[in-house]
Amino acid sequence: MYKRDHSSRGCDSSAFEHVFVGEISQDFKTGEMIVKGLHNWIQIYLQERDGVLDYRGYRRPRNRGLSSLKFDLEAEQVLSMQFEWKGHLKPVGTSLIGVSPEFEIALYTMCFACGKYEDGQSARTPVQIGPYSVDVITHHFGGKGLGSGYVEEAAFTPDQAATRIQSAVRARQGYRGAPAASGG
Repeated sequence: MYKRDHSSRGCDSSAFEHVFVGEISQDFKTGEMIVKGLHNWIQIYLQERDGVLDYRGYRRPRNRGLSSLKFDLEAEQVLSMQFEWKGHLKPVGTSLIGVSPEFEIALYTMCFACGKYEDGQSARTPVQIGPYSVDVITHHFGGKGLGSGYVEEAAFTPDQAATRIQSAVRARQGYRGAPAASGG
């Protein structure tokens, strides 16, 4: 391990360690010790198998439209999940399930190299992986190298958002289709 964070003392980790192994460090906003990184499904599996990680549940990707209903839960490959690792909670982390570490390294490297770093520190690169619309988030470290890479569910498009809102409103109103014609 080497020092990556210039504002603290002691060792830190590389981007690879951060993403594929995970780390516990202080949250700059709250001061609490939190889980950072640990996005790789293989490491999550191994840590849970060894009793070090307590898996708390997941949420299916929300933005694939009605076609997502045909996908089996067992076939999901992008999951947002919550877990506790070494006594510290990770409220939400998203992982690509079933992909190889080589695929993740290539994906994060390409997005790091091609990303638009408007704030100089991080980029959000939209990517379509099979039926999944995701944003690959990459962070610069010291303006030179990759600090972190992970996926997040892509935000709804305006059309997807409108469809979801309409569906929710209709469900609450008990919508059953077009109103019946009145006799006249």
